[in-house]
Amino acid sequence: MALSKDELIAKLNEDLADEYAAVIQYTTYAAQATGPYRPQLAAFFQAEVADEQTHASFLANKIVSLGGTPTRQASPVPAAESNRDMLEAVMAGERRAVAAYTERAKEAEAYGDRGLSLVLEFCQRGRRVLARLTQPCSSKTKLPSSRAGVAALAALSLWATRPRAHRSPLPHAARLSSTK
Repeated sequence: MALSKDELIAKLNEDLADEYAAVIQYTTYAAQATGPYRPQLAAFFQAEVADEQTHASFLANKIVSLGGTPTRQASPVPAAESNRDMLEAVMAGERRAVAAYTERAKEAEAYGDRGLSLVLEFCQRGRRVLARLTQPCSSKTKLPSSRAGVAALAALSLWATRPRAHRSPLPHAARLSSTK
């Protein structure tokens, strides 16, 4: 069953709150990264901020175009005490975003807004790349425990989110064969 316009606006506002939270999360995590791989992790987190702001701006404009009022409240941002905690929180957030945008694209299609559906499908593709790169975070496997492994994950994630035309060959740190 198709959503009403008000229901679609409410769900888009939930997504907007999540995008605001992602901006806060990536910004604070960039500042909080520590250790010898801080520059790589900070660059990785900071590079994501612009994408999240773009998503938030799109959602806010779409909400207004549907006759709604964009939320001004962010979803809660998980606290993180270590680089590993930050990466795990980011991975969980990206997976949630992929699931939400997948659902929202179907809802937009059912509502009759094919343009919104297409944009949401496009947004989720980039997030899928990041979520797929972070599959080692499942409950059966582990994130890299070494500093080099964490840096490799961050370098690979940063590399994979760049447009193909701007990618250099795989970063050296991402070529590590072990995630120990």
